[in-house]
Amino acid sequence: MDQQKTLDMVRTRAADIRMIVMSFTISHAALLIVLGFGGDGLSDSGIQLSLATFIVLGSVWCLAFMDDGMQDMMAGLSDLDGFETSAMGQRLAKQPIVIFRVVNVVFVGLIVAAELMAIYERVPATSATSDPSQRGRRWRRMAHAITNCSGRRRRFTGRAALTPSTRSIRPSSPGF
Repeated sequence: MDQQKTLDMVRTRAADIRMIVMSFTISHAALLIVLGFGGDGLSDSGIQLSLATFIVLGSVWCLAFMDDGMQDMMAGLSDLDGFETSAMGQRLAKQPIVIFRVVNVVFVGLIVAAELMAIYERVPATSATSDPSQRGRRWRRMAHAITNCSGRRRRFTGRAALTPSTRSIRPSSPGF
């Protein structure tokens, strides 16, 4: 096969690997946002099952796709004349692809385990929201964090918005 065609195939597979890493990262970041702000809707077992299914199957699919892309890329690089004698070829010969494959499986497994624990370790809706003093605890903590960061005291009025307090605010120092 032509050297240029082999190099183009290697570049294509490298682009495929970059895209699957980006897809994995964006989908799991979105999932973490859903888990962080999902509220009581995530206590439904159907929602939990669908999220867990997405996490496991999506991660296995991404892992298989990336592993296949790495194997194709390494095979294509070994077909290039003089690659073994180049600095990159010598470096890759010292650390075979097996190390990268194992690290990928471990990292994806840890991410999946953490997300599954976040889904199934949630406090059930009946125990967290039946007590009126516990209702909206996450929102109050978020409101507290916002007031501490902005330096102004604000009163939390509900889930929809944070509104300024009706009390007057006196600056602690002149020039505030």
